[in-house]
Amino acid sequence: ITGAVSISSAASAIDFGSETWTISGTWTNASTDGIVWEAGTGTVTFDSATGGTMTFAGTNLAEAEFNNATFTSSAGTAQTFTMATRGLRLGGTLTISDGASTTALNTSVGNLAITAGPVTIGAGGILTANASTITISGNFNFSAGTFTYGTSTVVFAASGTLTTPGTTVTHLGYMTINAGVVKTFDAVTWVHYILTVNGTLSSSGGDSQRYFVVLGSLATTDPVVLGGAGDLSGSGFFVYAYRGSAASFNVVATTYQHLNIEGGRTDGATSKADVANFAGNVSTTACGVYNQCAFLVRIE
Repeated sequence: ITGAVSISSAASAIDFGSETWTISGTWTNASTDGIVWEAGTGTVTFDSATGGTMTFAGTNLAEAEFNNATFTSSAGTAQTFTMATRGLRLGGTLTISDGASTTALNTSVGNLAITAGPVTIGAGGILTANASTITISGNFNFSAGTFTYGTSTVVFAASGTLTTPGTTVTHLGYMTINAGVVKTFDAVTWVHYILTVNGTLSSSGGDSQRYFVVLGSLATTDPVVLGGAGDLSGSGFFVYAYRGSAASFNVVATTYQHLNIEGGRTDGATSKADVANFAGNVSTTACGVYNQCAFLVRIE
C-alpha cells in the first residue's frame, strides 16, 4: 500500500492472514469490530518516508491490532512515527530499525501504551517512551538501538531476556517483573527510578556475573520493591546506587547472589543519602567480588 490507510468506520475490520503487508503512509483505525478483526500471523511494516501520525485502535479492539509490526522509514533521513489517541497492541514482535538513518516510534505526550510480545530496537531504531507503560511478553533487546525511557514503566509479562547496550548509562526508567515471570539480563543494566520484582530477576552469568544497578532517583526511600514471590537470589551483582533525595533508603530483606550498596555521593549540588536501612535479614548465595568470600556484601 503506497499511501495512508484510514479505517473510518467502527464496523469495519481487516483479517490480515499470514501475508506481509507494507504500508508506506500513516495509519488511522477506528474499528471496534473485535469479532471480524484478525491480527493474523504475518507482519505489517510501516516504511513511510515522512513518518507521521499513527492512530491505532488500542483497546477499541478486544484483541491485538497486528501480529508483528515493524517500523523502518525508507527516507534515508531521520523520521518519527508519532502515536495519537490510543495505544498499540501486538500479538507478536515489535521491531524498530533503520538501515540508513534513524526511525523513531514516539508514544507522544499522551503517554500511550504499547503491549507486545518480544521487542527489538535495532540499529537506527528509537523508541521514545515518555511516561507510557510498555508491556513486553518475551525478550527486550535494544543493544543496537535507542530506548529513550523518560519516566516510562517497562512491565515484563512473560519470561525472556533483557539485552541492553551494556554501558554504564541508565537504560530503563521504572521496571516491573510480573509474578511467575523469569527475566534474565545478559548485559549490565541500570534502572533509574524503581525496580519492582514479583517474579524472578536472573543474571545470565559471564563476565564474573552481570551487574544490575538501581539508582532510585526519586524522593522514595524504597528503590526496590519485592513482591511475595519475588526472587533476587540469582541476580548477579545487584547494586543499590541510591541517587534519590531522601535522607536514607531501604535495602530489601532477601537473598541476593552478590550485593553492593553505595551512598553518600554528590551529583552537582544535590547530596545523596549515605544511610542504608536494613529492614531484615540480608544474605547472599555466592562469594563476593572475584570470588573473595570476605566481600559477600560490600558497602561503599
